[in-house]
Amino acid sequence: MMYSGLDDPKKKIIEIAYEVIDEVNKNLKRGSISKDLDSNLFESGNLDSMAFVNFVVTLEDKISKEFHKSIALTSIDALDNGEAPFKNLKSLVNYIARLVIKS
Repeated sequence: MMYSGLDDPKKKIIEIAYEVIDEVNKNLKRGSISKDLDSNLFESGNLDSMAFVNFVVTLEDKISKEFHKSIALTSIDALDNGEAPFKNLKSLVNYIARLVIKS
């Protein structure tokens, strides 16, 4: 599916995020990342720095392929604007949707 600009990309972004969470969870030494949109991505303590990098890189790659747009989730612009895109899965999906629509 290619993003046409008329579709709401959030449903597909959530689907991709869940796929990436499944991949990352397979490699976690303890626990797992929850697929609950409101749960804090770091609250459980299961997502260490390497798992976080793996999560971000894999998510960026899959989103870029799906929407045919290059995105950077760890952009300094987002952090400078006081956004907290990694607060929970819902904030991350909203952030990615803005990036996809904007680019």
